[in-house]
Amino acid sequence: HGSPRDPLWEYVVSPSTALALRVHCREAHCIVGHTHRQTVLCMVSAAEQLAVDVDGSVRVSLSQRLLLNPGAVGQPRDGDPRAAYAVYDDEDQTVTFHRVEYDVAGASAAILGAGLPQALALRLHAGW
Repeated sequence: HGSPRDPLWEYVVSPSTALALRVHCREAHCIVGHTHRQTVLCMVSAAEQLAVDVDGSVRVSLSQRLLLNPGAVGQPRDGDPRAAYAVYDDEDQTVTFHRVEYDVAGASAAILGAGLPQALALRLHAGW
């Protein structure tokens, strides 16, 4: 969910962190979560961050080692309350990031109905 190395709850948000993780990823591409932000980071060079808060298609080269975060279907943390996900096409070598509307009011009501803190329900509406 967070990182392929200890601590597993690590937030992967920078090119330097992605570069450090390459020794912990056996495959060319590594998918993480935890930040709830759609992100593509290069695990070859810390010199550049390929994309952050993406929306649309990002071309993936077989020669690049990439760390991908598809975002979050619930509890987004980027100011956009819509559900976020990504689709990887191995033939076309692309990752396409998507956003879709969902029943935020219903999810908020379920959170409150479960007796969880009101802040958890309210932040769904703001995408935080």
